Amino acid sequence: MRPPFAPAYRRLTQRLVSFTQRLAQVMCRADVARFTGLGWDTVRELVRERLEADYGRPDLHGLHYLSIDETYVGKVRKF
Repeated sequence: MRPPFAPAYRRLTQRLVSFTQRLAQVMCRADVARFTGLGWDTVRELVRERLEADYGRPDLHGLHYLSIDETYVGKVRKF
């Protein structure tokens, strides 16, 4: 019997997963990882799971253009 506060085969509680996913909506992943004490790759996986649950795989069949909202301007100025 598994505990009600943790999903099967996961070492994180549902509350921590939810908190991390909500925090990632307003902070960058590196800051969320530093704040929660989780690894950056763990935060990335949690964010990916949330995005996939919310949006799934969009149909890109009729896509002609894809625009990017960030531009890299070098080592000093970053984005």
